[in-house]
Amino acid sequence: MRNSRSGFTLIELLITLVIVSFVAMGIQRIFVTQQRLTVAQVEQANLQANMRLGGTALLGELLQMGPGSPGGNDLVAMGASSLTYRSIRGEAIACQVSATQVRILQTPSYLSRPITTSDSILLFVENSPSMTSDDSWIAIPITAVNNASTCGASVATALTTTVATPLANIVLNAPVHIFEVMQIAQVTSGGENWLGARSVSAGQALQPVVGPLATTGLSFAYFDSLGNTTATAANVRSIRVTLRGVSEDAVRQAGTSSTVQNLRDSVVFQLSVRNSPLP
Repeated sequence: MRNSRSGFTLIELLITLVIVSFVAMGIQRIFVTQQRLTVAQVEQANLQANMRLGGTALLGELLQMGPGSPGGNDLVAMGASSLTYRSIRGEAIACQVSATQVRILQTPSYLSRPITTSDSILLFVENSPSMTSDDSWIAIPITAVNNASTCGASVATALTTTVATPLANIVLNAPVHIFEVMQIAQVTSGGENWLGARSVSAGQALQPVVGPLATTGLSFAYFDSLGNTTATAANVRSIRVTLRGVSEDAVRQAGTSSTVQNLRDSVVFQLSVRNSPLP
């Protein structure tokens, strides 16, 4: 009796295995390519988010700066990759001034309680009522704060300090600026570059804030009212800030199989300092 059973020959099995292998390799390539694309997109999104965060933080800080006399100039030190400035922490109204104390009203514009370890105040001085050219702001450190004070019937905060200017020249019911001296610069941490910030007033070291950045990831340029670069703080009317970032991890570039490197992005903005005309 003839055997009717049939099966695959060895050659057929080998051909099938080869075809399946090619299909599997194609699927694997598609999967790997998609995985690389996803990783690159995640890194790009994180990088762009870091740049937006850094740009927003810098813009919010630096918009408060203003030029003026040496007593009122918020630009303390200007560098190509570093900026030291007075950062306004609050505003109030001076209601009483003595040689050892300044009292300020706790109004809605009173933003925060001054900190004795870092904050100072800018007090307005009216030297001659008939002139504005001799008016100035004097910077005075705070040594003690008492929130349970009064000015007449109004709630006030008493700031212990030393007022060397003749008291007759101090204008009452005038603004008082509470400020802290800050520095923004590039700092290296963990082998990478970061946007760093520190309180100069409190004696802090630079701390990483946003990053990582490129080797030259932070730069400043200063311009006068005519749009020319200037190195004189009192002449600064606008500041251009450039922030250059890199991705945390290296990724394969689109369309290549061997190029692996960090992604790069940057943000550039130019701001006018407070109470200054546009350049």
